[in-house]
Amino acid sequence: MVAKDKLTAAAFLMVDPPVTTASVNDIKIMLHNLGILHGIAADDQIASFLTGEKGDVKDWTIASGNKPIPDAPPEIEYFFNTDPLKIGTLTEDGLMDWKNRGQLPQVKEGALLAKKTPGPKGKEGMDIFGKKIPIPKASEYRFKCGKGARRSEDGMMVHASLSGMPKLSPAGELAVLPTLHIQGDIGLETGHVEFDGHVEVDGTINKDYRVKAGSLRAAEIQEASIDVDGDVSAANGIFGATIRCNAT
Repeated sequence: MVAKDKLTAAAFLMVDPPVTTASVNDIKIMLHNLGILHGIAADDQIASFLTGEKGDVKDWTIASGNKPIPDAPPEIEYFFNTDPLKIGTLTEDGLMDWKNRGQLPQVKEGALLAKKTPGPKGKEGMDIFGKKIPIPKASEYRFKCGKGARRSEDGMMVHASLSGMPKLSPAGELAVLPTLHIQGDIGLETGHVEFDGHVEVDGTINKDYRVKAGSLRAAEIQEASIDVDGDVSAANGIFGATIRCNAT
């Protein structure tokens, strides 16, 4: 009996105990007459089945095809830290600095953000009739690019089309943000902030936190340390902060 996928054929002996006068050659001629040409069991295995040496088994796979092997998925390599924020940073004396959560990645225009390397090619299969089974068509991985990210013509690489912070979204979209927008406060959730471009803070820059940026706008600045190259503004006021500003 041939399986629906044509990858296996089972031999049946209709007597119990298995007794047959058929020879190995007879079985092979029968298989060839049925068009079964590939993956036929070795002669000694067929002989063992015919003589009952394989035990009480009534059916036995006498021919097996080869399933096709699909192409391996591509390797995706990112050239920036896609998960930069840590829980904190250990100081030299072994204490945890909860305010220092690590540096945000930054790139210049033209920088390589990601690269795709094809995985090993798959392999054709073959059914028991000697017919090739094509390699299954795999879905192509295509980079998703948002603002500030540009896919190469061949689709194998992504480069930054502007300077800023590279980001990989949960949906897999690559982008480069020229402005760092913090939708809450600068505090434990963000840690200290260092960014070459403009920083927008919807909330408060809390006491004892540091911000180094190209320019800064916040709702309020408490007793923080601010170092900017451009302008600083705080709609609700600045209270006890240390500010170094190079704006002219």
